[in-house]
Amino acid sequence: MTVLILAPDWEPHYQYIQPILLKRKVDFVRLSGESYPEYCAASFELSDSSSNTYFLQDGKKFYSSDILSVWNPYLTSSKPIDVNDPYHKKSLEKESDYLLDALYRTMDTAVWVNHIEADKRANKLCQLTQAKEVGFIVPDTYIGNDVEQAKNFISKHSDLCIKNLALPHTMRSKNHFEKFVSHYRWVRDSFKKQNKVPLFWSLEEYLNANKIKVPTKRVDQKTLLENIDLLSYSPAIIQAYIPKLYELRVTVVGNKIFPCAIYSQEHASTQEDWRVSQDEISFKHISLPTEIEEKCFHLMKKLNLEFGAIDMIVTPEKEYYFLEVNTTHVGWGYIDHRASLNIGEALVDLLACPDGNKLN
Repeated sequence: MTVLILAPDWEPHYQYIQPILLKRKVDFVRLSGESYPEYCAASFELSDSSSNTYFLQDGKKFYSSDILSVWNPYLTSSKPIDVNDPYHKKSLEKESDYLLDALYRTMDTAVWVNHIEADKRANKLCQLTQAKEVGFIVPDTYIGNDVEQAKNFISKHSDLCIKNLALPHTMRSKNHFEKFVSHYRWVRDSFKKQNKVPLFWSLEEYLNANKIKVPTKRVDQKTLLENIDLLSYSPAIIQAYIPKLYELRVTVVGNKIFPCAIYSQEHASTQEDWRVSQDEISFKHISLPTEIEEKCFHLMKKLNLEFGAIDMIVTPEKEYYFLEVNTTHVGWGYIDHRASLNIGEALVDLLACPDGNKLN
């Protein structure tokens, strides 16, 4: 049985885990959408007596039924041959993406980390609702672009924070994110020329020449109300601001859990969002109260996720507030390195021996 990894070879977490896979002699194959259909092939055949589905990579056939587990850290779209006609090119992309998606869905006996559909369902609205249902404390939250409703929400809170909803999870190539950021800036500048700026852009220059970040921004009620009409141009997340003693990144890998304290209040630049200057602060592997650990596992089961990095706040009163679950494997290698958590080893355990290590 083979472990399938859906990622381009340059993906940082694939590079992080590849030496562990090789050292432990795990049978694995990597498949990237951007290499299809030029450098690999996929086939489905059905007859009266049999059916089979496989992909051809590096001259070797891999049948769907032989895939033990699928690690999905960075799903990419296909990259058909370059053609001059934009309509023809788009048609080729749609055809190729359709077959890739269908191929993945034939691997229904494999353990997915995480399944495509589970990742899609685990959006921020769903996460917050499910977290509250399992008993987590969740900040008062507004998500949307209804200005009047947002005003009503803001009027109830003197101290708030604002953040965007998402960044793209599906990339076409290594340069696609940089192209997205260029487009993001262009849209922002175009809005400005019309005196129309999405709300979270009006409060902070999130993107600059040196760092591509979309940090959380703390803002007072008066400032937010003065700019609230801008919300109509793009939805945003507005939450009651929660005071921090420290922050938590709780990484769940199957039936294992790795809590890490992030001491974001050590520096002024990281007090609102620790990712802004993460090299300047301390990280420490800690133990969670049993009740909080059980809620983490319960939430992951409800979301049908095998992997997730849960962000939380611990207040000065030692209350634990849930913020979100990161499902796309973003940043766990950095946390693993800084706090010596052995997340990479646990992930290989899950992929190579899912029956003894999976959660769902």
